[in-house]
Amino acid sequence: MRIDKKRRVMVVESFSNLEKIIKFDGSVVAGIGCRFRGLVAKELIAAKGCIVRYARAEKIVLGASSVFGALECERAILMNCCVGKLLVAKSAKIAENCRIGEVRANSLEISGNSKVGRIFVDKLRLHRN
Repeated sequence: MRIDKKRRVMVVESFSNLEKIIKFDGSVVAGIGCRFRGLVAKELIAAKGCIVRYARAEKIVLGASSVFGALECERAILMNCCVGKLLVAKSAKIAENCRIGEVRANSLEISGNSKVGRIFVDKLRLHRN
């Protein structure tokens, strides 16, 4: 794990396993296959195959085939084939073939054949490919 204090960026190497709850005032960039127990940061950008139990940030981008328990954020972008339980966001974009238990958002955009168990949104936008 590397931290650049000037730019406020934490880089987590691929296949890292972080068992403690991490609080960082800046951006967290995670490599392929990282595991997080808990994360509180301004921004989380995770590559494909990451496992995130809980994360709270202003912006969260999860790479393809990632798994999450609960995400709380202002803006969320989930790439293809993400699986999770709860997503709470002001604005969320969900790519193809994702499976999510519950989404609570002001605006939600879903692409392709994604499955969401329960949806609580003000604006919903669907895209068929």
